[in-house]
Amino acid sequence: VSLTLRPGARAGLVGPSGSGKSTLLRVLAGYCVPQAGEIMTDGVPGPARRAETAFIAQTPGIFNETVAYNAGFPGGEVEPGAVEAALARVGLAPLKDRVAGEGGAQLSGGERQRVAIARALLRRPRLVLADELTSALDPETEGRVLAELETAFAGATLVLASHRLRAVRDMDLILVLSEGQVVEIGTHDALLARDGVYASLRAAQEG
Repeated sequence: VSLTLRPGARAGLVGPSGSGKSTLLRVLAGYCVPQAGEIMTDGVPGPARRAETAFIAQTPGIFNETVAYNAGFPGGEVEPGAVEAALARVGLAPLKDRVAGEGGAQLSGGERQRVAIARALLRRPRLVLADELTSALDPETEGRVLAELETAFAGATLVLASHRLRAVRDMDLILVLSEGQVVEIGTHDALLARDGVYASLRAAQEG
């Protein structure tokens, strides 16, 4: 994989399960060290600084505490009302006092993912890495969350891995992965016109 992302870019990673989407996100976050090659951030070797990066996992860590506590974790300096505002932006304000249960057992999959997004909003990151963050959401909620990403993380670089192509169709750049390699790269329209792997994925999902 070789790519360059400009600051503020929106990039989508698509491909079948096992193609390397999640692994690439973890490499960018510094959770995995590549065996060869290197990552450069702002011209400096190494991944982005942890404090400037928000990683939204497909299965976020949820504590047996209130939804507000989970969104605000790990704490730190947060403006009064910021947690409630973040929950409101992802449609969870009515649930702020609900106890999530062990591992989020009292929340739906979509609610757990929205807690993770609210948590990321509070970090005000420069780089947002999201792994299948809308996979458990219904189409209406997915559209709202994706639209919120555009405004909430304005100015940040976003890399979103998703098997659902509608989640990445408006990205500045879409990378199609297969067996750990980028096999196609371009915008939604350009990739459809190419009539290759991306077009086949879209046809399969629509039909």
